[in-house]
Amino acid sequence: MLSNPDHQVLARDGKLSGLALLLDENRALSVLSGAWPQHRLEALTTTYLSYKPSVRCLAGYLGQTPDGPLLLHAKAYAAEEYARVRVAAAQDPSEGSASAPYLLDDSCIAAWLFPTDRKLVGLSDLASPETRARWLRKRLPDEPALWGARLETLRYKPERRYVGKLTATDRAEAVVKVYDPWDFENAWRAAKAVRTWTVREPLIVSQPLGRSKGRRFIVSQWLAGEPLNEWLLDTDCSAHHLHEVGAALAEFHRQAPGDLVQVTREDEGMAVLVAANAAAWLCPDLAQRLRRLATRIAAELLAEPVEQCPIHGDFSADQVLVAAHGIGIIDYDQTRLGDPAADFGTFIAQLERNEVCGTLPAGRAGEIAEALIGGYCHQARCAQPSKTDLYVAAGLLRLAPHGFRNRLADWPTHIENVLQRAEEFFRAYSQRARVATPIGAGGRFSA
Repeated sequence: MLSNPDHQVLARDGKLSGLALLLDENRALSVLSGAWPQHRLEALTTTYLSYKPSVRCLAGYLGQTPDGPLLLHAKAYAAEEYARVRVAAAQDPSEGSASAPYLLDDSCIAAWLFPTDRKLVGLSDLASPETRARWLRKRLPDEPALWGARLETLRYKPERRYVGKLTATDRAEAVVKVYDPWDFENAWRAAKAVRTWTVREPLIVSQPLGRSKGRRFIVSQWLAGEPLNEWLLDTDCSAHHLHEVGAALAEFHRQAPGDLVQVTREDEGMAVLVAANAAAWLCPDLAQRLRRLATRIAAELLAEPVEQCPIHGDFSADQVLVAAHGIGIIDYDQTRLGDPAADFGTFIAQLERNEVCGTLPAGRAGEIAEALIGGYCHQARCAQPSKTDLYVAAGLLRLAPHGFRNRLADWPTHIENVLQRAEEFFRAYSQRARVATPIGAGGRFSA
C-alpha cells in the first residue's frame, strides 16, 4: 500500500506511468502473478529499488510460491524508451520463450524472471548446472573439486550484480560474482592487485581463482567467518574484536597500489551532489538544506590533495568477517586508490544510519567507531585521520535516499534524520581545528 509521501512522488513524476505499480507490492503481485501463472506467486517483497525520476525505475522482488522462493525484476520506462524496448523485444529471437520479457504496454513496464537479466549476460548460463559445470571446468582448471559445484544465491541486484556461493560435495567452496560492464573492469583490476599483496595478521583477503571476461564473472576463494554486522548486535562483541577490525583495515591500506584506478576529488564531490539531488527530489521541503550541505562538503573535498592509498571503497560491517585466525575483508569491487579516511567515513556513516533506523542503540555507533579507529591507529602507528567527520557527513548524505529505496514506512522522516546527523558531523568537522595528516610510505596515516 502506498503512503501519502509515495503519492506525492507519483504526482511529481508524470513520465513514469508504471511507477505506482512497482512501488505497491500488492499491485505488483496482482499483475505479475499473471505473467508466469505456472509458478503461482503468493507474495512479493521488494529487495532492490533503483529510481531515476522521469527516466526509469527498476524493482527487484523476492516472490513466494508453493515450490519455494522466486526472484524476478520489473522496470518502468518513460514512454519513448519503452517504445524502443518493445521493438527490441519483438526482434529478439527468444521472443515467446521463458527468457523473453513480460510486457505491460499500458504501464510501460517490462518484467523478467530470474535468471534472465539483460545486463548480466553470464547469469543465465551460470544458473544452468550443465553450462556452469562446463564453464568452471574451463575457467578453473586447477580447481576440479568445484567443477560440479551447486549454486546458492546470496545477493542479487538486477542489471547490476549477482553474488552466489559455489559448494561442492567435498566441501570445497567459492564465491562467484557476475557484473555489469562497468563494475566488471574495476573488480577484475582490483582482484589482480590483491594477487600481489603481502598480507599480514590480522588481515585475511580472498584470492581470485578465475574469471570469464566475455560473461563478466569472477570466482574467488570463500572466506569462512561470522559477519561483523551480526556481531555488532551481540552484547558480547568486545572492543578487542573492533580493534582487530581496525588493525585489519590498516593492513589493507598499507598494501601496494598495483594498477588500481584513482578516485578523484571530483568523483567524491559529484557522488555527494548526486545523492543530495536524489533526496531533494523525494523531499522538496529539505531540498535547500540537502543541496547546501552537499555543496559545502564537495567544496571541502575538492580543496584536499589527492591521496593514493589502496582503499576498500565500500567498507562497512557487512564486508567484514570475524574468523578464529583473523579478520576477513571481502568484496573488492570498489577497491581503488583514494583517501583512507573515506573507508572510515563509509563505515561510520552506516553505523550512524543504523542508529537513526533504531537497529543500533543510541550511542553504540560512537563506541564502535572509537574502537575501530583505536585499533587502526595502534596498528599503523598514526594519529586519528583528521577528515573522518567530513567523510562521515558525505557518507550519510549518500545514504539519505536509501530510506525510500528500502521502502521504509516513514521514509521522509528517515531522510530528514539522516540529513540532520550529516549536518552534525559536518559542523563538528568545521569547528575542529584541522591538522593535515599526510600519507606516508605504504599508505599509512602519519602521526
